[in-house]
Amino acid sequence: MIAALATLIWLFAGTAVYGAPPEIVILHNTTVGQVNGVRVGVGSIWDREYELPDKSHQYGLTAKLFPQTGEPIVVGDGSIVSIGGQQWRVSVSAARMGREGPRGSVRLTLVK
Repeated sequence: MIAALATLIWLFAGTAVYGAPPEIVILHNTTVGQVNGVRVGVGSIWDREYELPDKSHQYGLTAKLFPQTGEPIVVGDGSIVSIGGQQWRVSVSAARMGREGPRGSVRLTLVK
């Protein structure tokens, strides 16, 4: 009961105190979605090195984003990208992993 009440307070009044809840966009491999009004394709899923916001490099599961309004962008877990004039933090997950890499659906979660 208390948790439900806290949720209602957050939904209706919390935005004035804590700011608006984050916007979340979920994209899947080989699909095209909308991110901040921009059509974005997802493909080229590979294990490879990618750059993090602090300019360090990490090796892991990546995807290429193909925004309608710009150049392709390689992203991995923890990447931050600019799409439609907004910054989005990326999380990458695979439904199943095999010895040769991802199998099945790969999901990208973008949080603004």
